[in-house]
Amino acid sequence: MSDFSTVSGKGRGVLAALPHLVFFGLAAAFMAVTCYAATHLASVVSYERDIWHHLAVYRELIAAPFNALNPHVATDDPSRSFSPWTVSVAIMARSLGLDAFGAIAISAIASTLSVLAGLYLFSKEYWRHVWAPALMLVTFFGTWILGVNHTGYHTIATFLYSISYPFGIVLGVGFISWWLTLRALRSPRYFLLYGVLLTLISAALFITHQLQGLFAVGGALAFALFAGQAGLGRRLLLGAFLLGGLYLSQFWMYFDPVAYVLNPEVRKGHSAVRFLNYSLDNIPYILVTLGLSLLGVLGLVDLRTGRPRYELLLSVAVLLSGFVFLLSKDNWVSVRVVPLLVVFLQLGLVSFLLTPAAQTALGRAGHALRAVIVVALLLGLLLNITNGRNAYAKSRTFLETGQIDAQPITWSRDILAASDFAVSLVPEGSTVIAHLQTAFPMEATSLKVVAIPRLFAEVADMLERQTNNRAFFDAATDTETRCAILAQYDVQMIVYRDYWLDDAVEAQLSAFGTRQPMGDMSFIPAADGRFEACAG
Repeated sequence: MSDFSTVSGKGRGVLAALPHLVFFGLAAAFMAVTCYAATHLASVVSYERDIWHHLAVYRELIAAPFNALNPHVATDDPSRSFSPWTVSVAIMARSLGLDAFGAIAISAIASTLSVLAGLYLFSKEYWRHVWAPALMLVTFFGTWILGVNHTGYHTIATFLYSISYPFGIVLGVGFISWWLTLRALRSPRYFLLYGVLLTLISAALFITHQLQGLFAVGGALAFALFAGQAGLGRRLLLGAFLLGGLYLSQFWMYFDPVAYVLNPEVRKGHSAVRFLNYSLDNIPYILVTLGLSLLGVLGLVDLRTGRPRYELLLSVAVLLSGFVFLLSKDNWVSVRVVPLLVVFLQLGLVSFLLTPAAQTALGRAGHALRAVIVVALLLGLLLNITNGRNAYAKSRTFLETGQIDAQPITWSRDILAASDFAVSLVPEGSTVIAHLQTAFPMEATSLKVVAIPRLFAEVADMLERQTNNRAFFDAATDTETRCAILAQYDVQMIVYRDYWLDDAVEAQLSAFGTRQPMGDMSFIPAADGRFEACAG
């Protein structure tokens, strides 16, 4: 297929239906796979996956959707994960009698559906071409070369592991907001309705995920100002509706997302992204990560008229500048900017492919180039599917058999069983002190932890908590200091993973009570609320 313009929706039979068959066939396959993965989680194989955080969030919200407690520690501090989306999912799960795992499944399925619907509606409206939805879907997954499995990256592996996380619904509804923006520009009769909807959606997106929400709102703003044919007044008014959503977000019942973003604690390091080696000294790796989306520069200018597609060009320029700036400051947020940049490069690539070659200076060469790119995208899609399938199968195989080659050090097939065992040792709602990443699965149970190995800005004393947590498991800390830490946070159990804890520290902790192992974790519960070493 050298030129998509040669296939018209005016054809008959299979030829006319082919673009729809491609999109809905692929969409149905993605939905089926997501539904399976949502009910057969792979992410519970690792101590440091974000699944534990989100399970903790849903656990608290299912218990009390409008008055939830902090999902990590025993404080009254709110959580930025208490969003319109998570509250809605929790209410659905609660009404259906489901637990936090059920809520994760609901979120995964609904988020995937929103992404597919958003891609369809936006691409159909933006390009107004019969092949646009199918081509956008193939490009969306087909430009990736590396099998990145990280929140925010729209690879197959990430969908199988993490689409239930907030970025997923914000990504999907973000595309829907772009569709509404284009409809508002082209439908004066319903402009006010679209404007109000965009205000509400913008607020919800920003509350749900601040970075991804800003991307969605910023993209909608770019389309409002530069896409299509509309008067300046209507464009500016539409922009005001979008920005009004950011202002409205400050009145959310659980937290103020604007204040959160401005909190300097938010900009501190994030250890969980260390495996993505982005730096100005490693440009080739960044380029490989961007993959075939780099070809999107071909579509940032309309080759028929020579006119820049400003909504795409300026968005790419802003995101690229932000990425380079964050890299220069060694800021972890740079990791999350890459997939946002990829989205707009993908839009540029689809724009290039849908531009009739005969109407450009490329002529016959343009036909050949398009054919090569389409084949490359199909191969990239196959590679992405293979990488995702392999990543998921590896996790599930280990969970079911415990046997894989090159087991990652953060993996354990016994995390869920050990977590259930921990709950049986102490009263519900007890606080435990956990070594390193063992804190993550503990917070996903009915227990609280002293600290988690990440800085959450909404918990004012999290840095102090982390310092005390590290000191407790330090071989140089004496018994008196350890007992003081336990008393300060009313700790009822000590938790650690045998593999990670020094033998000397484990020997010291034996004085605090009887060690009770489960899998590769060990638990020392307090006896009648007191630890033996602190009884005096």
